[in-house]
Amino acid sequence: MENTTTNNLYPKRYMSIKELVPYGFTEHQLKQFLKIKGFPAYKAPGKTSKWHIDTTKLDSWLMRRFGTKGDS
Repeated sequence: MENTTTNNLYPKRYMSIKELVPYGFTEHQLKQFLKIKGFPAYKAPGKTSKWHIDTTKLDSWLMRRFGTKGDS
């Protein structure tokens, strides 16, 4: 199994949707991913809380789900 902590292209482990947009994702795309069961993200309780996406699991989730990485 690949060690995702040493070759992670994202600067933080948990990033918001707006923080991931410069890495080639669109806000719409990420919001659609949030609706898919198993997407590596969490939201703290409350209406105004932001979604936090686990970037250490994001690329492997994209590879399993779509056969592509976020950096393409």
